[in-house]
Amino acid sequence: MCSDPSRHSESACTRRADRSLSSPSLLRGAVGATELRCRGGGGKPSLHTGHLFLCARAAIADLSMPIAPCDTPPVCARFTLMMPWADLVRLLGGDVRAQVHGKASWNVAPTQEVAIIEDSPTGRHLVSAGWGLAVPWTTKPMINARSETAAAKPTFRKALQERRCLIPTTGFYEWRADGDRKQPFLFRREDGAPFAFAEITDFYDTQGGVAAACAILTTSASKFMRRFHERMPAIVPRSGWDRWLDRKQTDPAAVSDLLAPAPDDFLIAVPVSPRVNNPRNNDAECVAPTGPVIR
Repeated sequence: MCSDPSRHSESACTRRADRSLSSPSLLRGAVGATELRCRGGGGKPSLHTGHLFLCARAAIADLSMPIAPCDTPPVCARFTLMMPWADLVRLLGGDVRAQVHGKASWNVAPTQEVAIIEDSPTGRHLVSAGWGLAVPWTTKPMINARSETAAAKPTFRKALQERRCLIPTTGFYEWRADGDRKQPFLFRREDGAPFAFAEITDFYDTQGGVAAACAILTTSASKFMRRFHERMPAIVPRSGWDRWLDRKQTDPAAVSDLLAPAPDDFLIAVPVSPRVNNPRNNDAECVAPTGPVIR
């Protein structure tokens, strides 16, 4: 598992996608490289098997798009869901039915399976998706996308129009320079209650059927958040869930107000141990306070 969040962020993309990938031979080479990078040391895929096919498809659609600098340094590259998915469903009061079940996580990292809330003709469901979309300008999955420009990018446009979902969470991590090191902070509600990130989803075929992948939408930071980062994940208020999840609403402008920065009093910042830097560390010690809470 990669421990460098920046390799999965839209912030790393400051160059223009190479038009030479339109050459069939070079495109095959790029897809091959994707396949190799998707395999861990044991030869088993460490990302979704279908990622390379989605990356190739996206490359064809988006090769001529200029890639502007954004989200530097990366934002929301780790988060938490500190309760089993079944408990989350019960907490939501029957609004959501669980189709899959997952464990609590104190250190969710890119490429892992995450819980997402989606709307469908049969109701609202909690399902799973791999965290990270395939994009044409990198073989690394894209874990976030700028909400201000997503509707203009072919890679994200269709998902923003038709496949808006939510990622339930109990907090997310950001790092702030502290001398020669970076201090991690957990941003959560004062009462520990869950909330939800705005998210977009894509699907692709695998040998076992259809798999889902997702990315978190980011927005400009609130005044409180700017003490730590210039960006933050877009948090959809509970009152806006119905409108965000409505599949009949395909105009992104009609839901753009839900992507505003969270109110300054919505989150607190809790300094935590550098243990969270390693995605292999996934226990309650990751969220234990190491200093005074910042409000």
